[in-house]
Amino acid sequence: MKKELNLRKSIGVLKIYSLIMKNIFLLLFFLSFFSNLIYAQKEGYVWYFGDSAGVDFNSGVPSALLNGSLNTIEGCATISDANGSLLFYSDGFYVWNRLHDQMPNGNWLAGGVSSTQSALIAPFPNNNTLCYIFTVQASGDSGNFSYSVVDMALDNGNGDVTVKNSLIVSGVSEKLTAVRHSNNIDFWVMVHAESSDSIFAYLVNSSGISLSPVISKIGTVFNTADASQGYMKFSPDGSKLAYAAFGANYVELFDFNSTTGSVTSLKHLNLPSAAYGVYGIEFSATGNYLYSSFVQPGNIYQWDITSGSEPIINSSIQLIGTSTAINAGALQLAPDGKIYVAQLYESHLGVISNPELPGAQCNYIDNAVSLGGRTCLTGLPNYIQSYFLPTGINEDNSHLSFSVFPNPFVNNISLVIPKQSLKQLTFTVKNTLGQTVLSKSENTVGSACTRTIDTGFLSCGIYFFELIIDGKRTVVKALKREK
Repeated sequence: MKKELNLRKSIGVLKIYSLIMKNIFLLLFFLSFFSNLIYAQKEGYVWYFGDSAGVDFNSGVPSALLNGSLNTIEGCATISDANGSLLFYSDGFYVWNRLHDQMPNGNWLAGGVSSTQSALIAPFPNNNTLCYIFTVQASGDSGNFSYSVVDMALDNGNGDVTVKNSLIVSGVSEKLTAVRHSNNIDFWVMVHAESSDSIFAYLVNSSGISLSPVISKIGTVFNTADASQGYMKFSPDGSKLAYAAFGANYVELFDFNSTTGSVTSLKHLNLPSAAYGVYGIEFSATGNYLYSSFVQPGNIYQWDITSGSEPIINSSIQLIGTSTAINAGALQLAPDGKIYVAQLYESHLGVISNPELPGAQCNYIDNAVSLGGRTCLTGLPNYIQSYFLPTGINEDNSHLSFSVFPNPFVNNISLVIPKQSLKQLTFTVKNTLGQTVLSKSENTVGSACTRTIDTGFLSCGIYFFELIIDGKRTVVKALKREK
C-alpha cells in the first residue's frame, strides 16, 4: 500500500496516565465479586490518528478532538483510564502524554515508518501504573517485534518511557493485535511471521511477557512482503481471529482458543476480482459478522460467519458500501458498537451503523463523523479488542430459564419468566455503552408471567436485558433491527 500511496509517515508513541488505587484489596474484592463484569470498559473511548485527528466517545456519540499531536498515515495506538480520560498515545515511534507533549524518552521507538499496526498499548496485568507499548516494523525492515514500558507514576503522573525497544522476536509482519485471556486478567499478543505460515501468540501476565510463544502453523504462507501488510484482529470475545493480506489480496479466518493460545480451523475467504488491496478487517461486537475494506475501489464487504462453514461463509459475502475517498483504510469497532472507517485525506470517518445486521441493513454511511477540519489517513488506533465487548457483561442464565422473544425484535419484545414462586422482579435494559435506557420493578409477581415492553423508542443495535428475580441475576442479549 505504501508504494501505491507514495506517502510518508511521521512517527510516535505515547504514554500512560493512571489513577493510583488507595486500597488494592478493595479493588481485588470488586473484581472478584463482579466477576460477570469484564474489566474497565473505557480504555478505548478516546482515539487519536491520522493528521492531528481524534474522536471522543465519552458523551455516547463520537465528537471531534482538535488537540492531537500525532501525524501518521497508518499504525497508531491510544489508551485511556477506566473513566475514559486520556492517558497517552503513540504512532510506534513517538509517545505523547495526556497533555499532548512528548514523554521523556518517548522517541525513536521501534515501530515502523509505514507499518499497518505499528503500535499497541496494553496495561500490565494487576498493575495500575505500568503499560507496555508493543511495536512492529514495516515490511522490508528487520521485522522486529519489540516492547517498551511506560511508568505513569513518573513525571508528575504524566508518564515516562522507562524501557525502550526490548526485542521479542525478529522476522514478523506488520500485523499486531491482542485480546484478553479466558481468565479476564492476562492477555495474548499476536503477531504473524513475515515469510511463513506461523502465527505467534505471546502470553502476558503478572510475571511479564512469556518469551516462549504458542506457535500455530496454519493458513497461507506469507511469501511476499505485500502479504504482511493489512490488519489482523480478534473478535471481542476472543473466539475468532482474522487478517487481511493486502498485496496478496485475500482474507483468512480462524478459531482462537483464549485459554491455550492456539489457532485452528482455517477458513480462506474469496474476494471479488475487481477489488484490489484488502486492508482493514473487523468483527462486529458479537463476532457474528466479519468486515473488510479495500483500497481500490474503496469497497467494504461483509461475511456472515455464524455457520462456521467455509463454503457457507464465502457464499454470504455482500458489498455493503463504497467509500468516496481515494482509499478506504482501517476498520475499527468502537464503544458504541458501530464500526468506523478510515478514509484517506478526508475530514470525516465513515461508519457501519448497525454491524449486527446483514447486508444493506447494516447501513454504511460515508462521511458520517466530522473530524472538525482535521484529516483522516489510512490508520485508526489499535486496541486490545476485548475492550469492545458489548456493555462489559456476559450473558448469565445460570439462575433461571428466562427468555426474550422475538429476537431480533422491532417495536416490542416479551420477557418470559418461568413458572416459580416470585416475590420481587427488577429488570433493566442497557445499551452497548452500558447506559440504562429502561428500568422497572414489581413486587408480588406471583408465578409464571410474561411482560411485553414497548421498544419503539430504541434505535437499532444490541441491548442487554438484565433481570433480578428474588435477588438472582440473569442477563440475556437481544438485537433490535429495522422493520
